[in-house]
Amino acid sequence: MTKRGEVVKALGVNVLSSFFGNTIGVILLLITMPIMVALVMKFGPWKMFWFVIFGVVIRADLSRANYIKGLIAASLGLLFQRVVTL
Repeated sequence: MTKRGEVVKALGVNVLSSFFGNTIGVILLLITMPIMVALVMKFGPWKMFWFVIFGVVIRADLSRANYIKGLIAASLGLLFQRVVTL
C-alpha cells in the first residue's frame, strides 16, 4: 500500500487492528485470569519447577541461531531475576 501512495490508509488499518486486537485480548485476559489463578495456586513446587525448566528450554529453542547460547542466555536471565528479587 505504501508503494501505491496509501500510507495514511495503511497506518489507519494498522492502528485500528492493533486497538481491536489488544482490546479483545485484555477482555479475554480479564475473563480467564480468575480461573487461571485458581488453577495455578494448586500447583506444587515440583510442577512449578518443571514449568520453569520447560520455559527455559522453549526459550533456548526459539533462539534458532545456537541452542546452547539460547540455553545459557535463558538460564542467566533467570539467575539475574532471582538475584534482583532477593
